Amino acid sequence: MTDESLQNDIAEIKQALRRIDSTLHGNGSPGLKTRVALLESWKSGASRLMWIAVGSAFAAVTSAGIVVFRLMIGGGK
Repeated sequence: MTDESLQNDIAEIKQALRRIDSTLHGNGSPGLKTRVALLESWKSGASRLMWIAVGSAFAAVTSAGIVVFRLMIGGGK
């Protein structure tokens, strides 16, 4: 390999590294790190919301069950 071809290879590697860095960190737009952080944050919030919905549904079903049970035993108060 000649000195010139080595310098060309190094220049190509530097350019590829700049593109990778730009993709990871963003260059005026959100990079992959930012996008992953946003998705993780959204997933955490969605998971919390799901548990709230499940808990509310469980409470509603339990309450309805208690009302039906009271009606069945004649305690309709």
